[in-house]
Amino acid sequence: MADEEQLELQLGASFVDGKLVKLPKKPMSAFLYFCREKRKNDAKLNGVNLLEGNAILSQMWKDSSMEEKQVYLSATLAGKEKYKREMSYLMMKYPDTVKELQGTRKRKNSAKDESIPAPKKRGRKKKSTPPPPPPLASLPSRPSPSEAPPITSKSIPPTLVQEVKVPGTDISIFTPEFLEHNKKLNSQLMRLRRVNNDLQSENSRLEDSVSDQERNLATLKMKLAQFKQENDSLETSVRQLEDSIFQSFGGLVSGRNKDTEFTSAEELLQYIIVNGVTGRALATAVKSFTVP
Repeated sequence: MADEEQLELQLGASFVDGKLVKLPKKPMSAFLYFCREKRKNDAKLNGVNLLEGNAILSQMWKDSSMEEKQVYLSATLAGKEKYKREMSYLMMKYPDTVKELQGTRKRKNSAKDESIPAPKKRGRKKKSTPPPPPPLASLPSRPSPSEAPPITSKSIPPTLVQEVKVPGTDISIFTPEFLEHNKKLNSQLMRLRRVNNDLQSENSRLEDSVSDQERNLATLKMKLAQFKQENDSLETSVRQLEDSIFQSFGGLVSGRNKDTEFTSAEELLQYIIVNGVTGRALATAVKSFTVP
């Protein structure tokens, strides 16, 4: 029980009074690992706003070599493996709680998507009965064109000519500066979309490459197990063959030199060839020899 509690303390999940209340966080992608490290350590990103910083990081990631990216790809792969192990353990021990928390997470994500207000439908307004026209005597007399005052800039209220400001900026809308600023933002947005598409394509290619490497590794492990099994079988056959040789030919030299010891069947046969034996004894030994 103590070992299980120690293991649960090492998980990314949260427990309150021994009850699972929060699932582990999903692992970050390699690009997010890269961005987090660069934002902490790269001085040129200090004081840069979020939009420009993302553009710089995207270009830095695109310009990085495969060896430089491999560190973050390995971290992502390790994070995925750790997340799978933790979720497997939690699903095995707390299956009902895990399903409940997963459902809660999905509902929260759906609620975020639905929090964007939908455009209001325009309903038909009820026609109101117009009030009766006032009597002619109560209407003011319309001045003639010659009597009407001229319209000048001073006669227009200041609120009608006041420039509207964009919140958080000093650029007035509907001005050349605003249009130029908007054009630059659109250009940056298009560039970020292209970078995002390139990163998604590269990520898909890397995932395929990892899958291929995993399949190749599994194939190599299977072949290695087969070779080990064949090697063990060959070693067993060699030992059986040596035992049979000692049993059949060992008596040929026992009378010649009792102090002679042989560490292998090859030494025994070499001794027989060098020192010689009678033909009848050799024939008897060969006849009794059987291949295991």
